[in-house]
Amino acid sequence: NRPLELGERPRLLRPRPTDLGAGETLVFLHQLAPTEPPAPDSVSLGTVELRYRDPSTRKRHRVVVPIPPAHETFAQASSDFRLSAAAGGFGLLLARSLHAIGLDWALVESIALPREASENSPSRSELLDLIRRARSFDGHVVDEAEE
Repeated sequence: NRPLELGERPRLLRPRPTDLGAGETLVFLHQLAPTEPPAPDSVSLGTVELRYRDPSTRKRHRVVVPIPPAHETFAQASSDFRLSAAAGGFGLLLARSLHAIGLDWALVESIALPREASENSPSRSELLDLIRRARSFDGHVVDEAEE
């Protein structure tokens, strides 16, 4: 068994490379299912392997980063992580996914809300607007005459 690459689903999707420029950030949410529990004395839950090519030298590099055990609560998560989680929850609710157990529009909206003024952004405002619109339509079926 080979490990799955980011964004890859077994035999369904081929991984697609993502190009990021200097100073750009990628927040990636993924559910991990370890094949075996970590050892009690382990300082890592696993590893993430990153590969990149230096644009100036075209030389390939490989970096292996350990995944430390999480000691934070969701309330302590970064603003970007919370916004990404809210966007994921929005998608699950919109699709009426079976995986949206425990989620509702109010919870997703509360996750998306900025904790302080500096966290406001056009992306956050747009997501909040979409959440509120979807919440107002929830349970209302639009027929062809209304479109």
